Amino acid sequence: MYFYGGAVKKEILNKKATIGLNVLNPFSRDLNIKTVNNTATSTQNTDIHYPLRSFGLNFSYNFGKLKFTQKKSIKNDDLKKEEQGGMGGGVQ
Repeated sequence: MYFYGGAVKKEILNKKATIGLNVLNPFSRDLNIKTVNNTATSTQNTDIHYPLRSFGLNFSYNFGKLKFTQKKSIKNDDLKKEEQGGMGGGVQ
């Protein structure tokens, strides 16, 4: 069993947009799987065809810029004083 595909992508409009083409299994319509099971009393033949050929066109456009900022570290100082001592804090 085998199939193949490919894709190309090109940036356009001052790198604000991309256009792409993709293809999967362009030279054969189906993925064909044949099996034969033999036993002492019977034979079973299976011939399965999965439609697999596809062609695609995609377009994407970027609106503005995303800015990522690093957040300050989080401090877990909201614990109660009794819980900070750890486990097993029984009455003495």
